[in-house]
Amino acid sequence: MQPKLSKKELLILNAISEVLKELRICNMKSQRMLAFEYGLHKSLISRLESTSNNPFFLSVWKAAEAINVRPSKFVAMVEEKLPTGFKLLD
Repeated sequence: MQPKLSKKELLILNAISEVLKELRICNMKSQRMLAFEYGLHKSLISRLESTSNNPFFLSVWKAAEAINVRPSKFVAMVEEKLPTGFKLLD
């Protein structure tokens, strides 16, 4: 059983949901097609878009704020540590 999320955590989940859905639609992809093309489970995409999944991202967000860094800056700093052109999904 997942712990109850705070209002702020729910705001983040809603934002993740909205951005993912907007970007998926802009790229003219169905949940099924997006999942198939990148070897993901369609249920993961569906759960993220419906906010019924608590992604690890909330933990990253909290950690970034705990060290007084904006989450976007934290993610950018992580990206800078990766090899040029790094992609998790090939």
